[in-house]
Amino acid sequence: MDEQLVIFTLTSESYGVGVGYVQSIMQMPLITVVPGTARSIEGVINLRGAMVPVVDLRTRFELPPPPEGHKKVIVVIRYDCGPCDRRHEGRRRSDRAAIAAAKRR
Repeated sequence: MDEQLVIFTLTSESYGVGVGYVQSIMQMPLITVVPGTARSIEGVINLRGAMVPVVDLRTRFELPPPPEGHKKVIVVIRYDCGPCDRRHEGRRRSDRAAIAAAKRR
């Protein structure tokens, strides 16, 4: 059985995350900046009463910034330690194909 993936892009690369790890996909909410965090940590959001860190994958992977006006969303990914957000340019599709071109996550 093929694993279902949520596929997103950063620059021109495709990445996939198993749907079982994705808690939600949402429009960019208000992000509260937390001083003293790593450069890739944009801050935290309040997700149904839980404070969840927001990681900018472009900064984390040392990629150039997106073009002006580019749509951005938050993908909340659940790890064993709890939910963690990953900021992406957008969700392309959720499908049942293995992603050979996906580089990571």
